[in-house]
Amino acid sequence: MVQAQAAGADIVVVFEAKKEEHKAHIDSVSYSFWVKAIEVSTATIMAAAISVSSPRPAFVSRSETLALQEATMDAMAKLGPQMLRRARF
Repeated sequence: MVQAQAAGADIVVVFEAKKEEHKAHIDSVSYSFWVKAIEVSTATIMAAAISVSSPRPAFVSRSETLALQEATMDAMAKLGPQMLRRARF
């Protein structure tokens, strides 16, 4: 947070992606992605979201990339409206 304040940022976005490997019927992969938007001046969480992609066959080309993209896009789509509700214009 100190670095964000020094840079003059109003909001910091923190995120983490985690690969989930499934070994049920077929090797598959999915990703979970969580994201938080934090107001720097008060350290208040303005918005938060988490998403998990659908499992995809691990042996198919680009499955891992598509799983990560799905989880990321879904979480960010959830985060935007929450931030707009909290924004002060």
